[in-house]
Amino acid sequence: MLVALAIMAGLAALALPLYRGYVETAKEGALVSNIATLALFQEDHRLRRGTYLREAASTAEITAAIGWRPGASDQAAYRIADAGNGAYQVTATDADGTRVCLQMPQRVRC
Repeated sequence: MLVALAIMAGLAALALPLYRGYVETAKEGALVSNIATLALFQEDHRLRRGTYLREAASTAEITAAIGWRPGASDQAAYRIADAGNGAYQVTATDADGTRVCLQMPQRVRC
């Protein structure tokens, strides 16, 4: 019985970090997907006004300026900053502290 318990504890010790890594990767994927959707609204803004939205300190400012809003279940905060050379930087931070920053429109990590 003790041997079986020791084996189970060892497997749990190995599996828990892997599971946490998968969860973190899934959270980052959701944030990247939302940033990609935001980028579509940015492209529309650029076509209509000739430039991207360069600065927005909050999700509410982004919504007011370009009409994009995250899904109802998305509790992340989004921020846009000027990255220079015609690019902009989007930072998304979810309620658990997971953060993704992409330089757009190239879609490269900050």
